[in-house]
Amino acid sequence: MIGRRKVLLQISAAGLAVAAACVGARAEDTIKIGAAYELSGNFVSFGAAGKRGVELAADAFQGRVAGKPIEIVFKDNRSDAQTAASAINELLQHGVKYLVGPASSVSIAASIPAWRQSKPLWVASGATTAIEEQLGQEPNLYHIYPYTYDYQRATAAALKTILPAGAPIAVIYADDNYGRSSLAAVRKYVGEAGLKIVAEELIRPGANDLNPTLTKVRMARPQAVINLVQAADLITLAKQIQIARLNVPYLVSGGDVGSVEWQQSVGDAQEGWIGVTPFALGAQRAGDSRRADIFPPQDEWEKRFKDKYGFPPNWNDAAHYTAAAMLLLALDQAGGDDPQKVSAALNAMDVQTPMGRGKFEKINNTLHQAFSDALVFQRQGGRNVVIYPKDVATGAAKSRG
Repeated sequence: MIGRRKVLLQISAAGLAVAAACVGARAEDTIKIGAAYELSGNFVSFGAAGKRGVELAADAFQGRVAGKPIEIVFKDNRSDAQTAASAINELLQHGVKYLVGPASSVSIAASIPAWRQSKPLWVASGATTAIEEQLGQEPNLYHIYPYTYDYQRATAAALKTILPAGAPIAVIYADDNYGRSSLAAVRKYVGEAGLKIVAEELIRPGANDLNPTLTKVRMARPQAVINLVQAADLITLAKQIQIARLNVPYLVSGGDVGSVEWQQSVGDAQEGWIGVTPFALGAQRAGDSRRADIFPPQDEWEKRFKDKYGFPPNWNDAAHYTAAAMLLLALDQAGGDDPQKVSAALNAMDVQTPMGRGKFEKINNTLHQAFSDALVFQRQGGRNVVIYPKDVATGAAKSRG
């Protein structure tokens, strides 16, 4: 009896070992991608778009690359600096070797120290500040998005075509990483465009009463206001500008102006606002004929997005789709879960995407940079009209007054 029990115990132990090995094999066969996004908090509109883009990219690959299933591990960083770092740490503990997200510059800046612990391959999108100076020379960083200075260069160039030489410009900037770092670029490019900054006004993130700031701007009598403010704060600012009847011919901000969330939140206050974006809804980009399943013509890609989510994509949706799709394509081309081979595939990649040509190059201080050119558009009659550059413009700028 004792001998039989010993045999049964040995068989059971062997069975458990085989089961554990099978589970381990299944876990190893799954390719995990960490996705830390602002799924709540002040930048939720950015993070929600990032999540949509990643989900749609996974759909395009039918949930598999190199014959292996994909697991997208989403973490909510709650638009909070401390939580952003914790989210990255949790993903690394989960065994991820690849990262996409977050969507805001503030969250990305807060994520950098945690990322440095093991430096997984990071395809970062949406970071217009912070990441270049700190991580630009890192070989495991692949950056998909124009930087702040790319945005402000395009903004100043567009304003130069609209306003007379020496025209007065006011700047409203948020007391955060995005606002402060963008201000330096605005000063540089506005000056080079022959325009003159006559007021620089700081606002605190989350502030409810912006009337004192708007009063100072009114007194400066600018012909344009460049607003270095994002997400929920830009909603508050746009509404209060309308209520205060601030009679400035041109109001300029970033990509938020093109987002459905911002437009729905501010209603008719959106009319005449100018935005800057690497993706313009309705542009006729041809797509990539070699991988039309992943990067179809833009109108078809927009239809896929709308069929899934019920509304058209914005610049953040397109950017994070592109980031995730290029990473997944690199994994597929590398034949599996080998970061060095995936990195080599990203280095060699040259595809046509909803954002334009997707090819990583060394640009300024970033070893792997794609998509540096930005389009400038204006909200006119409830739609985006591209006003700069002229070779792709679909209309001319109109004064709000």
